[in-house]
Amino acid sequence: MKTISTSSINGKVFTSALLIAALSVAVKVLGMFKEMVVASYFGIGDDMDAFVLALTVPAYIINVVSGSLNAAFVPAYLHVKTREGTAAAEGLLQNAVALNIALLAILAVALAALAPVTFPLIASSFSAEKLALSLRLFYWLLPTVVLCGAAINLMALLNAEKKFILSSLVPAFVPVAGVVAAIFFAPHFGVFSLVIGMLLGYLGQLLVLGFCLSRSDIRVPLRWSGVHPATRDMLSQYIPVLSGSSLMCSALLVDQTMAATLGSGSIAALNYGTKLVSVFLGIGAAALGTAILPYFSSLVAEENWESVKRTLTVHLRLVLITTIPITVILILFSEPIVALLFQRGAFDAESVLRVAQIQAIFAIQVPFYSMSILFVRLLSSLRMNEVLFRCNVIAVVLNIGLNYIFMQFLGVYGIALSTVVVYICSALYLGTVLFRRMGTLQTTTPSFTVIEGARRCA
Repeated sequence: MKTISTSSINGKVFTSALLIAALSVAVKVLGMFKEMVVASYFGIGDDMDAFVLALTVPAYIINVVSGSLNAAFVPAYLHVKTREGTAAAEGLLQNAVALNIALLAILAVALAALAPVTFPLIASSFSAEKLALSLRLFYWLLPTVVLCGAAINLMALLNAEKKFILSSLVPAFVPVAGVVAAIFFAPHFGVFSLVIGMLLGYLGQLLVLGFCLSRSDIRVPLRWSGVHPATRDMLSQYIPVLSGSSLMCSALLVDQTMAATLGSGSIAALNYGTKLVSVFLGIGAAALGTAILPYFSSLVAEENWESVKRTLTVHLRLVLITTIPITVILILFSEPIVALLFQRGAFDAESVLRVAQIQAIFAIQVPFYSMSILFVRLLSSLRMNEVLFRCNVIAVVLNIGLNYIFMQFLGVYGIALSTVVVYICSALYLGTVLFRRMGTLQTTTPSFTVIEGARRCA
C-alpha cells in the first residue's frame, strides 16, 4: 500500500476544492440571476410565500434521504473499493442507488396522501386561498423528490471517484430552466412557472448524468444485488445519519412554519435573506466539504491518523482566513447588495430593507457553518454518526426554543438569529468531540507510516 504525504493530500484537496469552487461560481451566478428574475416577477408577497412553503417539504425529503445516504455511501464505497476491489464496490453502488430511488418514490406517494392533513397544520395562519395555492404547488413539485434525489446520488458517486467537473456543472440546469420558465411562462401561468422550471431543470440534469455515466467506465444498473456485508455496513451508518439528518433538516421546516405566523411576506423574506449567504457557503464550504470527504475516507481506511489531523487543521485555518472577511463584507454592505440584486419590479425598497437585515444576521453563521462542514465530513469518515445524531437533537431543540423566544422581540429577524446561534453551538460541540477523538486515536493506534514500515520489514 502506498503512503501519501500530508502535503500531497492537502494539495490535492485544495486543488479539488478550488476546481469545485470555480465551477460552482458559474452555477451560483446563474442561480442568483434566476432569483433576481423571480424576485422581479413575484416580490415577497403571498404567491412566493405559498411557493416557498410548498417547496420546503420536498426539499426536506431530498436532503434527508439522499443527503444521508450519500454521507453513509461515500465512506463505505471507498472503504470497500480500497479493501475488497472494484467488483464489491459496484455491488454496493447498485444497492445504494436502488435504495435511494425506492425510498424517495415511497415517500413522495406518502406525502401526496398526507398533504390534505399536514398542510393546514404547517400553514395554519394562511388564508384559505393561499393555503389552496400552496397545496396545489406542492402536488406539482412532488416529482422533483425522485428526480433531484436520484441526481444527487449520482453526483455523490462522481465525487467519490473524484470526478468533480461534471458533478459541479450539472446543477446549472435548474437555474437556467428556472429563468427560461419565469420569462416565458410567468405571464401565463403565474407562480406555477417556477414549478415548470424546476421540473425541467431536474429532469435535464438527471438525463445528462445518466448519459455521461453510461459513456464512462461507471455503470449504475438499477437492481438490488442482495444484502452483503458492505451493504449491511452502509445501512448501519445510514440509519443514524438518517435519524440525525431528519432532525437537523427539520430546522428549515420549523423556521418556515414559524415564519408563516408572522404575516404576509415573512416566509419569502426569510428565503431571500438566505440566498446570497447560501451562494458563499455553496462556493466555499460545500466545495471544500465535497472535495475533502473522499480524502478523509481514504486516510481513515488506511488508519493514517496523523495525516487526518494535519489535513483537518490546515483546512480549518483556511476556512477562517477566507470566511471572516466575507462575513464582515456581507454585514456592512448588506443593504446595497440586496438593492443591487433584487430591487426591481415587484421587489420594492421596503422589501430590500427587510431582506437586507435578515441577510446581515444570517451572514454571521458563515465561519461556523464552514467549520461544521469539515467536522461533519470527518465524523462521517470515522463512522461516528451517532455524534451527529446527538448534535442534531440538541440543535433542533435549541432552534425551536430560540425561535420562539427571539420571535417575541425581533419577529422574523429572530428566526435568523436563532439559526446563527444554533450553528455556533453545533460547531463548538462537533469540534470538541472530534479533537478529543483524534487525540485518542493518535495515542492508542500506531500511525499508518509505522504500520506500513513494519509490514515492509516483515
